[in-house]
Amino acid sequence: MRHLEKGENSHIAAGTGNPFFTTDTAATLRALQMGADIIMKATKVDGIYDKDPVKNKDASKFSELTYMEILKRD
Repeated sequence: MRHLEKGENSHIAAGTGNPFFTTDTAATLRALQMGADIIMKATKVDGIYDKDPVKNKDASKFSELTYMEILKRD
């Protein structure tokens, strides 16, 4: 918080230590707690796929995906 109070940039990384939470979730939670103006995410892929598109050329991209669909897919 000291760095933010001085107007400096802050990068947040790491997990929450809780199962089923991604590092993206942890960073977003921390950013919200700190009152961040922006959250930026860098990734190798352009969306959510049914499997890793970097390793699987036949991966299918979801145009829409509900929470219930995720639960059904386990």
